[in-house]
Amino acid sequence: MSEKVLVVSSRRRRVRSRSTDRLTNAIEPRAQMDEARERLERSRSIARDIEASLEIEKTRKRDLVETFLRVGAVIPPAPAPEASAAVDASSLTVNASTSTSMDIDASSSLEDVKRALALSQATARTKLAEARRARQHNDDMVAALDKLGRD
Repeated sequence: MSEKVLVVSSRRRRVRSRSTDRLTNAIEPRAQMDEARERLERSRSIARDIEASLEIEKTRKRDLVETFLRVGAVIPPAPAPEASAAVDASSLTVNASTSTSMDIDASSSLEDVKRALALSQATARTKLAEARRARQHNDDMVAALDKLGRD
């Protein structure tokens, strides 16, 4: 009697796991698409914030250069670009994907969404590196102006 109970019990578990697997497999692509779209939106939001920071640094740099020209001082050299594998890879990705559109709509495939996500992240990394260089150069210019003011 106990063997029959074990056999029936194991059959029930197998059937239950199969039906759960089928349900999971049916829902999984939609869940992956939803997750990929959410990640893309977060990435694009972060990229917009980075772009805004870069624009602030560019405006700051223009003001500082005008000040240097007005004072007649020599502008310090810009810092060298970062030697980072991530930034280099991101630059290559962005350059290779410039012809690819990042527009995603309801009919886009999961691969298109993932491609747009990768491009968005790569673009954000390159813009972040550019913003860091601009900020460093701006800070160097401020320090040089401070030094001129003290002398």
